[in-house]
Amino acid sequence: MSQVKFKQKGITDQAATVYAVADQAKLAQYVALQTPREQQRLTLPKHGAIIAANLAKTYAVQKGDWLTLQTAQGKRARIQVAGISENYLGNSVYLRQSALSKTLQQPVAANAYLMRTAKMTTKQEKQLATRLQQTTEVAATTFISDQGAKQATASANLDPIVFIFIGLSAVLAFVVLFNLTSINVSERERELATIKVLGFFDKEVTAYIVRENVIFTVIGIVLGFGIGKLLTWFIITMASSEQVAFPLIIPASGYLIAAGMTVLFSLIVMGMTHRKLKGIDMIGALKENE
Repeated sequence: MSQVKFKQKGITDQAATVYAVADQAKLAQYVALQTPREQQRLTLPKHGAIIAANLAKTYAVQKGDWLTLQTAQGKRARIQVAGISENYLGNSVYLRQSALSKTLQQPVAANAYLMRTAKMTTKQEKQLATRLQQTTEVAATTFISDQGAKQATASANLDPIVFIFIGLSAVLAFVVLFNLTSINVSERERELATIKVLGFFDKEVTAYIVRENVIFTVIGIVLGFGIGKLLTWFIITMASSEQVAFPLIIPASGYLIAAGMTVLFSLIVMGMTHRKLKGIDMIGALKENE
């Protein structure tokens, strides 16, 4: 395992971690290499490397293209992209040990171990790291939980943006429904007064008006699912960086809550409309000249 930098004219250098392994089968026990969208498993080829999706996006490369890397010692080499893997934190590059030796034109010795332990607390992880470093044979220890904590912190930074969009969307939904209903009632006041005079009860008159709101609400919810997903994708794409990527994962509860809020606002508007319809001056409305 080593730290390298990828270089290309006109693009900022990108730091990456290279994992050169001798046994493909053993790597599969620790790292799940899969394509970003199709979620298909990838295996290390004999030649070339599998690079992180962020790295491929930054340099606009595809399978078969070439990239230039620079080692910590300043040596440059060209490496072919044999595959693109899903990766959310940092830039990782995976290839066979023999492929890296051929690329750098020098022998590559093993300098790191990937290990799986039982579930540990933060305190236990620190104790293990201290014990390993005290052996003077371990230079550094990195835990996946630390990387997960960084990802969680980055995700938490998006919470204010999410709440702002939810608040604005809620206000917009309420205002639109209320204005549509108010305009509808104002323009049809004479018609509604006539219906009431003919003997329709208040609930029946309200149902006569809000039927359109129900249709608009259902259509809005259905269209909102697709548009909302597109908007979410846009937000997380803009929030992502070269080192951190956010996957587009929307649980079913997200759709249910959004639909529930829309229905709730619609019910509130219906209640306000019902009170307004009860207060219509039938005689005054019928006297008005259209």
